[in-house]
Amino acid sequence: MSEKTPNVLARFHFYAPSDRKRAFYASKESGDYLRYVDTGSVKGKYLDYMDYSGSREKSSGAFSRNGLMTAEEKAEMRKKLRSTESVVWDVVISFEEDYGKKKMQSWRNAFDLVTNEFPKFLKDNHMPYDNVEWFAGLHENTDNRHIHLSFFEKGPVLKDPDTGKTHFHTGYLSKLSLESFKVRIEERLNGKEYALHSHRDRILEQEEKKLSDLDQGIEKDQTTKEMLLDLYRSMPKGNYGYSNHKADEIRPKIDRLTSYLISTDQEAMTEFIALTRKLNEKDEEILGICARDKIDPEPYLLTDKFRKDLYRRCGDKILAYLRESNTQNIHSMRGGNEEQKKRWSEKAKRSWLFSKTARLNEEVGSERRFVFDEFEQALKKAEWSRLIESGEVEAE
Repeated sequence: MSEKTPNVLARFHFYAPSDRKRAFYASKESGDYLRYVDTGSVKGKYLDYMDYSGSREKSSGAFSRNGLMTAEEKAEMRKKLRSTESVVWDVVISFEEDYGKKKMQSWRNAFDLVTNEFPKFLKDNHMPYDNVEWFAGLHENTDNRHIHLSFFEKGPVLKDPDTGKTHFHTGYLSKLSLESFKVRIEERLNGKEYALHSHRDRILEQEEKKLSDLDQGIEKDQTTKEMLLDLYRSMPKGNYGYSNHKADEIRPKIDRLTSYLISTDQEAMTEFIALTRKLNEKDEEILGICARDKIDPEPYLLTDKFRKDLYRRCGDKILAYLRESNTQNIHSMRGGNEEQKKRWSEKAKRSWLFSKTARLNEEVGSERRFVFDEFEQALKKAEWSRLIESGEVEAE
């Protein structure tokens, strides 16, 4: 989840409640992460994603949205970390050696950077700033100066479209938001913090170019166009979801398009195969346990649930896109009879259908990543339960 700019590197990790490393990041053990951010030392512990030389780092103290944290604020933060059911995110913003020494001369430089750019990053990921707790610290070691930033949600705000219930984010962060975050950091440190219009124009230009490039690629993909047009022509009228009986006849076509979008994305296909293999292995274990105990395994199997959830949620995105195309307010052509106007309107709607496929691909891809993430977490939770039951670890 990281790409290097000339002067800035940002790395993101997240730790779910079931993650083995969660205790360190959620202050559930001595020598915790907040202490490390605050003082720069971890007794006997080093973070697995940083290559430390073994020397003690200097830290100018942990800070939060109100400045350097008091002892009472640190104690309160630990209390919240230990009780939260949210994912805990950890971010390391690292700077090229000379660049960091020039731009990060004290904790105030880091505080100014985080308080100005972090809220924008959260907004890009649909997280209200007021619903997030965070703390950070600047470390000034002998190599590269870097900022450690940790955050979590105060409460669940995402709403499940099927049940209406709210839930926490699963941990996934938009790749585009990560790229924008690093661009914004470097622009601010280069003295462009007040050039807001220029900054926004640059980010928008980058986004539009990516979407344009993607659209051009998909426009040339005759298979995608044919599948969309077939669905558009055959879908029943009305506002309904993938699981509704009205979608029975077109559901196989929706599934084929979902499968095709996965298969043409190499990264998604690789992740899909790897996750399916892990789920199958877990199902084999579940089948053995259920056979031994003579119980029905159906409620406990994961692979089938994964596939059904994946295709349902991606299918809902595809249906919503097709409905939007069909309800576009297309201006009527001037002149001509009613039949000609009808043909012109249909042609205009099909044109819209093909012109926005980059957005469809991004929306389906985003939903797909959420499902992948949720079932990865389900596997981790199942493994943690197994370790507790076998006595390999103690329950918290």
